[in-house]
Amino acid sequence: MAKLLQRDTTKDRCRFYTIAWQRALWGGGAMIRCWGRIGTEGRSMPSFYPDRESAQAMV
Repeated sequence: MAKLLQRDTTKDRCRFYTIAWQRALWGGGAMIRCWGRIGTEGRSMPSFYPDRESAQAMV
């Protein structure tokens, strides 16, 4: 998992971004991307791939 934080108090900007790989039960897996304001749950979007190498090509 990779997590990035962005803070700029002069612009009231406090954001986070994460990306993680999660294996599926019956093969393949999902690349989960999350983003939002620090302190909130934020949003997430899964993208499904047959293997980890296919997902890495999209990053």
